[in-house]
Amino acid sequence: MKKTMATAWIFLFPALLFMVSACATTNKAKQGAMISQQIYEEVSNTVVEQITEIVKAADAGTITSVQRKTLADLSEFKKILNKYAEAHNTYITALKIAETSSTKTNDVGKQARELAIMSSQIIDYCDKLGIKLP
Repeated sequence: MKKTMATAWIFLFPALLFMVSACATTNKAKQGAMISQQIYEEVSNTVVEQITEIVKAADAGTITSVQRKTLADLSEFKKILNKYAEAHNTYITALKIAETSSTKTNDVGKQARELAIMSSQIIDYCDKLGIKLP
């Protein structure tokens, strides 16, 4: 059975985000946010490149039925990535507030859990489309 990076991330990334939620004002929280950003950027760039390639084939009139299906999957994945970016930005905002506020709130933990849930969708799509995670 072939193991991909995505398979390893199925357990690692959500666990990292839950860990981050427990220590919101530490360097680990910031490292988790950087990893989240890196994953989003790399996967998003790959998705955009693949969409562009298939659209070029469509424009040239050489698109196959497999490419049409892949394009539909990529378009759906792009929507999920956009939602992930919004959740990531909300997490960063919650982190900044937690660092500067004297009162502790559960916002960082809530946002970390949201990212963890969304990360599993990203991993599923990466596996489905053969996209390697960083």
